[in-house]
Amino acid sequence: NSSSSSSNSSSNSILNKNKTKKDNEDRVKKANVPNNDGIFSDDEQDEVKDGEGHIECEEKGCDCGDTVSEQDHVHKVIFQSGMPKGGVVMGRAPIGDSSVPLIFVLHGVRGNTLESYIQIFLRKALKRGYDVVVFNARGCGGIPLTTPEMFHASRTMDMHEALQYVTSKYPNRQIFCLGFSLGGSLLSKYLGQHDDTDRIKAAVVISPNWNYNNSHWLWPLWDRIIMKSFGHYINDNEHVFMDMGIDEHVRNAATVKEFHESAILPFHKDKYDNFNDFNTKASPIHHAHAITVPTLGVMAVDDPVCYHGAAPINHHKEKSGLVLAFTRTGGHLGFTEGLIPRSNSFMERVALDWFDSLVSFEKTTH
Repeated sequence: NSSSSSSNSSSNSILNKNKTKKDNEDRVKKANVPNNDGIFSDDEQDEVKDGEGHIECEEKGCDCGDTVSEQDHVHKVIFQSGMPKGGVVMGRAPIGDSSVPLIFVLHGVRGNTLESYIQIFLRKALKRGYDVVVFNARGCGGIPLTTPEMFHASRTMDMHEALQYVTSKYPNRQIFCLGFSLGGSLLSKYLGQHDDTDRIKAAVVISPNWNYNNSHWLWPLWDRIIMKSFGHYINDNEHVFMDMGIDEHVRNAATVKEFHESAILPFHKDKYDNFNDFNTKASPIHHAHAITVPTLGVMAVDDPVCYHGAAPINHHKEKSGLVLAFTRTGGHLGFTEGLIPRSNSFMERVALDWFDSLVSFEKTTH
């Protein structure tokens, strides 16, 4: 009898695991990840109210009207008047069982939902049984600015509004947050700066810049390389820069400092005295000690963009919820694995492992 019972238990366990794996594979297929704008399909009827935004569906020939309905494809919600000063884009992930944890993801500087690291993480998260929401910042990813207010290192308000929307929309879900590069810096600052983070169960920040005034010796080179990547951002938002009378100055900016001095600082004289003051106020290192959410920070020692030496290594003295992990290699958002690196990456795996551990902990304490 004991042997029979053990055999049945083992069989049931295998069946349950296979069912879970099959369910997650179906969710990946339903999300249609490789062919879309990264994100969002919703099983729940969700009406977008007047003044909050409108839906632009990515599926050709779809007649969605004003609602996000039970479709297999992707819906993109564009918030204009509903977000502070407009121009913010947010989407929704495939929504299934209300018990499925939700990961809120922030991309890097001038990035968007189509970045390879976002797409890779999305696929891996869905396979692990998570739903994902990716926040696409204003002016990025082909979504033009509607006002002179831009996405920058000191602006956490847009993320706050989007996160508030998600937490209010899904009150019964576990919410996790993940930020890459600048997204990680903004998330770190937000977690230490805001008091209303109770709904966030855990967070991971990958390759964040902790102190913008403390840079790697190779930064002058990367500064100019990164500035060249601003080309699409400048072209997409040319109409706004022209209206602001700074189009020529922005196009001639050779460094991040010159761009800020042309496009951001002149319009925020009441907040920042100069570029160094902006960097100081934007740096999350000043808020790391106040992070209470279990947060994992992952940085590579050879990262030339976000200097590991600027990390708040003494944060533990303040009983912070932050845990720092340093790797010898990995560069900036690298962390590839395998002899022939492709889609396998340490950063996606360790982020999901961190979230898994918190999910398990929640189950054992309830």
